[in-house]
Amino acid sequence: MGKVLSTKAKEANIENVSIVRGLWEEVEVDPAQVVLCARIIYGVADLETFILKLESHATDRVLILADMESPQAIFSPLWEAVHQDERVNSPAIPEILRVLWESDIYPDSEMFEPTVGETAPNREAALPMLRQMFHVLADTEKDQRLQAIMDELVVQIPEGLAIKGA
Repeated sequence: MGKVLSTKAKEANIENVSIVRGLWEEVEVDPAQVVLCARIIYGVADLETFILKLESHATDRVLILADMESPQAIFSPLWEAVHQDERVNSPAIPEILRVLWESDIYPDSEMFEPTVGETAPNREAALPMLRQMFHVLADTEKDQRLQAIMDELVVQIPEGLAIKGA
């Protein structure tokens, strides 16, 4: 995401973008006019501390880009079939809002049209994509279970095969 941000900023002649690589909880950064947190909130263990640090480092505003559900939540119903273990979903917008409100922060929000995620031209090309998303190695028992439920995971759209609900 950092590479995409750098490329897009350069294309737009924006020169005051700096990317700090590392865990937000551990890095030391100077305050900035705008602090952008894009699609990383899902793996945060202590959401309140994370968000308050974002807020304390922005002199003007914090922009948080997140989904209504954890991106992996669409796999939850089928996760158990593959891994034989319940999936615990990561925090998303409802949890973020709860933390903000409890911290007396009342955000403006904007909803965006959904976009088509990654697609594959056929089942053979979709399988490696699903293995990565489900954290499954090829030619294992879990891979066999994944392949058995593959039709429940994908749908044909004009662009190719896509993950249902993504």
